[in-house]
Amino acid sequence: GYDIHALQKTPHLVLLSPLFYQEQMRDVVAKWVLLWLYANFVGAPQVSTQILLEYLHGENIETNREAIESGLLPESKKLLNLAANWIRSLLPHILSKINRVSYGLLGPADASMSDPRTPQSRLLMAVPFVGKDVPSRSSEFAHPDVLIGLTILAFRYEGQRKSDLKRVVSQLKQDYSRQVGPREKRPACLLFNQWLRLCSNEHLVGSKKASSSVLPLPLFQPNDSKQLARLFTMTHRLPELIHYLLQQHIFPSCMNFQKLKVSACGHELGSDILFGKRIGFSGTPSNLLPVDLGTCQYEPRSDGRIVHVLTSPQVTSASKKEEWTARSLLRDMARAEPTFHALIDTGALITGMDNEEVARYLLLHLPEWMEGVVYLDRQDRQMILLRDSGRSVNLAQCGISPAKRFTFYDQVHTTGMDIKQAPSARAVLTIGKDMTFRDYAQGAYRMRGIGKGQTIQLCLIPEVQHRIETELGGEHNILTGRSELDVPAWLLLNSMRMESIQFIQMSTQELHNVWRKRALGTLLSEVEQNGLITPPPSSSERLRRFVDPASPPDVLQWLRRCVNQFREPISYAVEDSVPVPRSYAAKLQSIVAENEDFVDSNESRSRIDFVMEKVSSTGSGKHTEQHANTLSFNAEVVHENEQEAEEEAEEEAEEEEQKVSAFTRDDEQANPWMAKFLKQLPSGKLGEEAFYPFSEFHVHEDQPQLAFPQNLMLSDNFFRPRWCGLGDRRLKNISLVLEWIPGVWNEPMQETIKRVVKALFIQLTNGCDRSDACPNEYCAKNSHCVASGKQRNEIAALSLQLAVKEVKKVTAKDSVLCASSQRSLDYFVSSKFDSNRFLVAVSLAEGETIRRLIHSQPRGDILRNAHLCLRTISDLVIDKSLGYLPEAASYNIGKTESAVQIGMQCLRFVNCEMYYTEEELELLERGLAAASLDKRLSFFSECLRLRRRERNLWGDTPLAKIFTPQEQWHLLRTRALLEQVNAAIQIAMKKRHIDPNQAFHRFDSDSDGSLSYEELQRALEWMQLGFAPRDYFTLVRHADEDSTGKITIEKFREVFRVPEVFVYQKKEKAEVVELQGNWMCMNCTFINSVHNHSCVVCEFGWTGRRECPADKWECLGCTFYNPKTQFYCEICNKARSDLASVRF
Repeated sequence: GYDIHALQKTPHLVLLSPLFYQEQMRDVVAKWVLLWLYANFVGAPQVSTQILLEYLHGENIETNREAIESGLLPESKKLLNLAANWIRSLLPHILSKINRVSYGLLGPADASMSDPRTPQSRLLMAVPFVGKDVPSRSSEFAHPDVLIGLTILAFRYEGQRKSDLKRVVSQLKQDYSRQVGPREKRPACLLFNQWLRLCSNEHLVGSKKASSSVLPLPLFQPNDSKQLARLFTMTHRLPELIHYLLQQHIFPSCMNFQKLKVSACGHELGSDILFGKRIGFSGTPSNLLPVDLGTCQYEPRSDGRIVHVLTSPQVTSASKKEEWTARSLLRDMARAEPTFHALIDTGALITGMDNEEVARYLLLHLPEWMEGVVYLDRQDRQMILLRDSGRSVNLAQCGISPAKRFTFYDQVHTTGMDIKQAPSARAVLTIGKDMTFRDYAQGAYRMRGIGKGQTIQLCLIPEVQHRIETELGGEHNILTGRSELDVPAWLLLNSMRMESIQFIQMSTQELHNVWRKRALGTLLSEVEQNGLITPPPSSSERLRRFVDPASPPDVLQWLRRCVNQFREPISYAVEDSVPVPRSYAAKLQSIVAENEDFVDSNESRSRIDFVMEKVSSTGSGKHTEQHANTLSFNAEVVHENEQEAEEEAEEEAEEEEQKVSAFTRDDEQANPWMAKFLKQLPSGKLGEEAFYPFSEFHVHEDQPQLAFPQNLMLSDNFFRPRWCGLGDRRLKNISLVLEWIPGVWNEPMQETIKRVVKALFIQLTNGCDRSDACPNEYCAKNSHCVASGKQRNEIAALSLQLAVKEVKKVTAKDSVLCASSQRSLDYFVSSKFDSNRFLVAVSLAEGETIRRLIHSQPRGDILRNAHLCLRTISDLVIDKSLGYLPEAASYNIGKTESAVQIGMQCLRFVNCEMYYTEEELELLERGLAAASLDKRLSFFSECLRLRRRERNLWGDTPLAKIFTPQEQWHLLRTRALLEQVNAAIQIAMKKRHIDPNQAFHRFDSDSDGSLSYEELQRALEWMQLGFAPRDYFTLVRHADEDSTGKITIEKFREVFRVPEVFVYQKKEKAEVVELQGNWMCMNCTFINSVHNHSCVVCEFGWTGRRECPADKWECLGCTFYNPKTQFYCEICNKARSDLASVRF
């Protein structure tokens, strides 16, 4: 694409040729999208891959209609249609836009100049630009898919802003504080570390020093500007972080659209619907006007004079740049001979630099006699950067001659900006891919003396030159090879295309104007009829006339239809079937038929016929449909905040409460037991021995006993069965585990030597199982083997001699056996031990004593009849006896059952650990196979309650799978999130006195007792629970189990565990209020709703005292309640006390 100039490389990838996309890119994109479709289809698709690809391309739709309709479920057809829309039209449209010229993100300077009521979507997502680096003042993209696509590209090209990074890190810190487990292994910390590792790649940063200078997440402070700046330098363009930001924060909180909007446009100003007489003026006129305004009266010879000047070779010349960047263009223009005096960037080629940066760069390369560079700052002021001082001053205050200064017109100021130039000044004018002849003429005539001594030189980049040659040298072949002629011709073609798109919009507006005239007349006459009533009715009474049962139904219906003419439904729903194509003219015909009742005169009918005739005669239906799609994608809207900005709730400092232990501590002394018990097999009977089975363990009678493996036991000193029923007893943490093998199998010395001799003989003659040379000199695979050259009888004698020494050795150091030989011997012995291998949870004191026994009596009677291994709960071996051998499964590769490993995971479960790997979860599931899910949960919850540790939520940990059926595992994250939000709501109610019922009613705008998805999401955000917008987005849809699009107050209370009456007053008063349902004011006896914290009449609270409402502040001088939006008291003009120390 770059080689044939179908794609533009600077400032980023820009699609220039729609034909290239269709022929070269579309098929590749469709195959990638098909992979995504297969991963997200609902049910197995019964359609071939070839048919799906053809549908995505828009080919053979009618032929494949039946196969797609019958082979896919409705939800899958929605996904297919969405993907097809992106591949056919949305993606090429988005790729053809230039960042910071057609769209972009609002920077800090832009956001600071925004209206305080600017919606959050405009502050966070991509917005339309009216010119290079100049965002529109209030508009947003109306089409949601276009908004999503351009937002993704804007973040990819510009990177995230510091405010975005602070938002993400702050949320991660809150998530980290809620998560459990080792600090470095919590999901939030792992994600943060992953981003730092990705940034350590030299391709992203250049060195690994940068990541080491960033503190880990637990220590990172988002409010520290230096820490945030270091992190921002590393990660502001990291794709993974940007994806997380968009998915978790921006899209869930901003992609909520209204279903209805009030529609108005400039067409009403031009028609006679508002004013009887109108007059307009334009420097670049067009006949694309409302019918009521008539035709445009052009100034004679004006257009011809402009075309004549701009096509004159004495005035216009051209230069072509093969390889270019914004800085190379500036450098070439500044060093050109003869010298240029102005750069008119109508093509918006100078990107990535603001105007002052451009001025400074030009000043570095301009000749020394050039004393300054003129530019326009953000406030549209004419400034000049002086060479002598390096400072910028107002141009009006500078006395530098126009011949000794250079002027830079950025794209947005190439229209309507006059700066005096030298009489013989030369200017460079850039040509861009989206320019029209109007842009060219406006830019060229910044040189007011053009054609009278002043000249321009066109700067043509290869991508634009290729488009000119392709479009002018096509079927009609009007290419002349002279740029001063070809450029205006090509720009006129662009103007025609642009006017064709505008004509479609104008036609629609013209039709709606016919109906709105009738509707407005009806509404005005109705107001005049009801305006004679005295006294005048209130606004609410006037609204009742639209629902007055006394009025005839047809009159009410007609009034509502008249109002609906000024409302426009907004719908971008994706069809769940193969769409039936309709031409644009057919769509207009259906609109005309729907509004036939509003056509009341021959003049209106003739106007409709006139518009429809013009639409039918405008080009082919295919081009008209393309223009309609472009118009829809470029549509903009202005969103107004429906709610006033909420005051941020001040969080009260939570004092740490000293928790007094209520656990019983009677009978806590240690019970000693004889070490000789280690020689005997356990009987498993309670109270008779020091150890008893874990299957008999429970802390009280109501806790279920789990069927743990039979080899799992615990010490009497860890928890005694007789403690049950004597009050809650604090559970000790399992720190040490004893692997105990009593009554070990003893083999006679002669049999042991015989097995070792056999193993050594095989080793000395054939070698071990190593594929390379063995370092053991007693192995045949060692070149210096001691058995080299010896006869078999000599080798047998040597084997016997070595075997005796090997068996008599106390330790395994300097063993003559190779690893494989040793394993075969160990497995034989270990397999005899496995049937009597037990795991015992012991106390720290018992573990200390057992370790002393291992070291003090290694060959004593006890350790000759029992093997011991002491390990931690994390499976780290601390000590073991001489004869101990690990479990046979560790030597048998084909064996998967491991009693020790299963038992260790069960002990971790009893220890209330929550983080497991997939392999560990599988082992734990085997150990708890005989226990039902509800018993597992009850057992674990009770153990967790009786431990002196932070009460942790297990719903977002891997342990949740142990308590959940496998078919519901996909809901684990949502359920865990709901559990966390419910806990946060309870804390907010207790600590900050936040009433969830009040939040619900606050956003119930229509007072129907239910909230839409968007309203409930905003209600949860209003409570400031500390979760990401993506989390609220997920929970809101989870709450609507029936997919009705509404959540009632009853469902809200059920899902989020909200009490019907929220009370934080005295307990006795709370009981009365909860019993009565409503409460009576003690001051004025007014009956108030339970949701009102203060009386709506006298503002007295439940306690009988005046209470300041949540949205007001009390003046300390006169006790008047003022809105929190005001700084001074309305009565005595005193300052707000809690903000008295703040300096604005």
